[in-house]
Amino acid sequence: MSRKALFAILVGGISASALANGAMSLALSFFSWPYWLAYVAATLIFEAIAMGRWLRCTWKKSALASVFANVATGIFGGCVSGIVGYEFLGTVGSTVNPDPLGQAILMLATFGLGSAFVEALFWQSVLSKRGSRHPYLPILGRSFVVHLVGVPLALCILLIPDHPYPGLESQVAWHRGTVRRGFSYDLVEGLATYMAERDRLPKATSFDEMLRLVKPDVESVWPMAQRAWQGPERWVLGYLPDYARFDRTEMKRRPILWNTALSGKPLAEITAPVWLIKWSYRTGWTEALVLKGDGSSEPVRVWGETPEEFERKMTAKDFGCS
Repeated sequence: MSRKALFAILVGGISASALANGAMSLALSFFSWPYWLAYVAATLIFEAIAMGRWLRCTWKKSALASVFANVATGIFGGCVSGIVGYEFLGTVGSTVNPDPLGQAILMLATFGLGSAFVEALFWQSVLSKRGSRHPYLPILGRSFVVHLVGVPLALCILLIPDHPYPGLESQVAWHRGTVRRGFSYDLVEGLATYMAERDRLPKATSFDEMLRLVKPDVESVWPMAQRAWQGPERWVLGYLPDYARFDRTEMKRRPILWNTALSGKPLAEITAPVWLIKWSYRTGWTEALVLKGDGSSEPVRVWGETPEEFERKMTAKDFGCS
C-alpha cells in the first residue's frame, strides 16, 4: 500500500470516527474510547485491502472508497445509533444481568451488516468510474463477507483491556438501581425511613437480606430495578457490574457489603461513625454509607485498596458529629 493511500485511510478514520463510529453509542454505551478509535482505523485499512483486491481496484481508489463509505455510514449511524445502541441492553441476557460478550458480538455484527448495505453503493460507484458497470447485489454480497470477517477483527482489538466494557457497566449499574454511585439515593431514603420507624437497623446478615427488609419502603420509587426485584435475578442487586473480556454473566467480583456487626442494633447504641454499606472499585477507591454518631448518615469516598486502609481513613475523617 502506498503512503498516500495509507495516509488517506488514517485521516479518514479520524473523520469517520468523529462523525459516527465515535458518536455511535457503541463507543459510549459499551467499549473504551481509545480501543474503539484503534478499531475504526483498523477497519478502514482492512476494508480497503479486502474490498480493493476482491474488486481489483487501485490502492488509491480503494483507500478513498473505504474512507468515504465509512464516513457515509458514520453520518447515517450517528443519526440512529445513539438510540439503537442503548436499546441493545438486554438483547442477550437481561438489562440487570446481560451477557457482555454475547451482546458485543451481536452489536458488532448488526451494525456491521447494516453498514454493508450503504458501503456497497460506494464501491459500486468506484467501479463505475472505471468505465464498467457492476450489479449492486454481487458487491453487496462481498461487502457482507468483509463486514462479517471484521467482527472477529473488532473483538481482537476491542477486547484488549482486561475490562473492556466500561459503558455497559454504567448502563447496568443504572438499571439495577442500587448502584448509581454505588448506592441508590432511593435506597438511602428507604433505609432512613425504616430506621426512623423502628428506631433500629435492619436485622440482616447480608446486603441482599437488608434489601428484602427495606424493599417495601423503596419499591414504589425504584422503577429501574423492578425487573430484578420481581424475578430470579434479584441477587445481582448486591453487586457492582464488573465485566472481564469473556464474561457471560455477573461474576460477583464487586459485592456491596452490609455491616453485619450492626444488624438489628438500636440507633441509640451507635455513638461514633461506622460504615453501614460499603463497596469497592477496580481503581482502588472505596465508597460507603456511614452512619454518624448523631443518628444521620453521610456518603464517604476514600482511596484505599485494603479494608484496613479504609477503616483507618474513615475513622480519621471529620464527620462533624456533635
